[in-house]
Amino acid sequence: GARLLHRRGQLIAAAEAYAAAGDEAGLAEVVLTYARQPTLDANNPETDRLASLLPHSMRSQPSARYLEAARHFAFDPMHGMELLELAAEAARREGADELEALSLWRVAQIELIDDNVEPRCEARLTELAAEGNTTAEGALRFIESAAAQAEGDLAAAWLALNRVEGFTPEQREAAVRLRLIDLGKPEALGSSLDEVLAGGLTDITGAQAVWLQG
Repeated sequence: GARLLHRRGQLIAAAEAYAAAGDEAGLAEVVLTYARQPTLDANNPETDRLASLLPHSMRSQPSARYLEAARHFAFDPMHGMELLELAAEAARREGADELEALSLWRVAQIELIDDNVEPRCEARLTELAAEGNTTAEGALRFIESAAAQAEGDLAAAWLALNRVEGFTPEQREAAVRLRLIDLGKPEALGSSLDEVLAGGLTDITGAQAVWLQG
């Protein structure tokens, strides 16, 4: 049934089955799994499809707010960030710590690449990490690495990078790959032009690593 599809990673099929059964808790779990993806791709048709499957009764819930933010993330990052903050606030009110941490992690990613954005989610991530949320812990180590690099302390940036724990294996790999690019170590990704082309240029980080190496 829906749970088996979910375990197999067939998120749309699982969501369709949960929707047909009127299982809102199941739908929320699918959205949470979707939110755990290593990167947020607003052009992914899964986003629109998942959003369309949520019943009207869920449209004000954190799951729906997260999907709405995801739809804006790529083409309007600043508006996407505002919507992610609203999703995090909604998740906090509902006690949905994991979705809150994931929303704040996306906000932190925007903060780190836009010098005009004042960091404002680290304090809450610290609180969540202290409560045992491992996603928040991973996000904080990533932020720590980026902050050390900004201060010119590459040794501390590298040390923090090697302490990035708490993410799922896929999340950790994506986070570390991004930081390796920033730290000027594209060769550490091990990406080749043939691999990047074979993947249809979907591996943006790998493509950047190959380009940086000439």
